[in-house]
Amino acid sequence: NSGCRFSSNRSEGIKKIPPGIYGVSNGYFDEPWPKLETGKLALQKSLKSAVDIENLLAILADRDQAADDLLPRTGVSTEFERLLSSRFIHSKEYGTRASSVVLFAADGSVSVTEQNFGQTGALGIAVTEVLPK
Repeated sequence: NSGCRFSSNRSEGIKKIPPGIYGVSNGYFDEPWPKLETGKLALQKSLKSAVDIENLLAILADRDQAADDLLPRTGVSTEFERLLSSRFIHSKEYGTRASSVVLFAADGSVSVTEQNFGQTGALGIAVTEVLPK
């Protein structure tokens, strides 16, 4: 019964997922949106060296936007779709307010780091909690 499971309001039930690198956004689980695909590649590259929380948070802080021909079509304007295409979203009305890194260690411990951001996108407080085994 071990392993990773996923549940969402966009799919039915709880699904067991095999080992691998997946992306989660506001769409369906592991939907191939450009920000998820480039994020997964950056994570895969990052995992070739020692775990560095700052590097992992930097992956989430990427503000590069996808080319218009790669944008998903979710029913919003092209301009808003462009804004939503970066992993870190920044605008006056809508944007990223927190990024989280969850690490599962071989000894069974789990650490959770959350980096908060202000309304202007400025760095706020970063907090790390280590959960007991």
